[in-house]
Amino acid sequence: MSELRLFVSLGLIAALVVAQLPFSTIPTISDVVKENGPNGRAAGLIRLWDFALERDGQGPAPVIRVNFEAKTILAPESIVLHSLIHQDAANPLYGSTPALAALRREFLLNHLVQEVLEFTDPRLNEKSGVKLLTFSGKDVTFTKDDQGQLFVNDVPAESESSYKDGTHIYILKGTLFDSKQKITKAFIRENSFNKELNGPTGPPLDIPNFDPVIRAPAPPPPGVVGPPAVPVIPSPPAPPPSAFREFVRAPAPPPPASSDVIIFPSRHGQVRSDV
Repeated sequence: MSELRLFVSLGLIAALVVAQLPFSTIPTISDVVKENGPNGRAAGLIRLWDFALERDGQGPAPVIRVNFEAKTILAPESIVLHSLIHQDAANPLYGSTPALAALRREFLLNHLVQEVLEFTDPRLNEKSGVKLLTFSGKDVTFTKDDQGQLFVNDVPAESESSYKDGTHIYILKGTLFDSKQKITKAFIRENSFNKELNGPTGPPLDIPNFDPVIRAPAPPPPGVVGPPAVPVIPSPPAPPPSAFREFVRAPAPPPPASSDVIIFPSRHGQVRSDV
């Protein structure tokens, strides 16, 4: 009877666990992953995961608190995470607002799986592949093509690390679901970028439309050394009217007439000439 109660209790707990998907709680990082993960190509996701637990905690807990662990980690390659945004601006995945914290939690839960999927699982060679459920409650399908290339939801993937606690890390060449679009949208919103930045000439200049007014330059403020002023030469004072009268004199009289007169004979008559 006790064994029956135990099995029933376990069944109820399992049913509750499945019913609680998607999880709102960020799982903890196992010690072996925390020790070795930051040194590989999954370092970007591991650091973000550790930052989220330190900054936000595990988030709102399920009804029954169980310490779930992610045994299959789908880590976008670090260079992929770096290329999502400009490196000279703030990363929205590390933001402090409630909206950015929710974006960070959703991104992590989209790339963490509770179930173990080994690299050598024979189901990976099947045409239908392997379908698992992420912590966010979304389906991910692992498939291989004819050349043996592994894909996770059509995103190329590679096996990276397998740890003794059963954790397997897969490296993705991209992000899952609509994570890239949401991160880009948050990046544009948080950094106040406009759509005009994508145009050929950028955003229009904020120049008012008015007729120019030409004004004389303002004088320099007191105490500021400026260019030397042009010297002004004063005009000489005008002389008084009496000064002009001193120089005005009567015209000189004509020379006196001579008393000597010479008469020259002419065919027209006599011509008089005074000597």
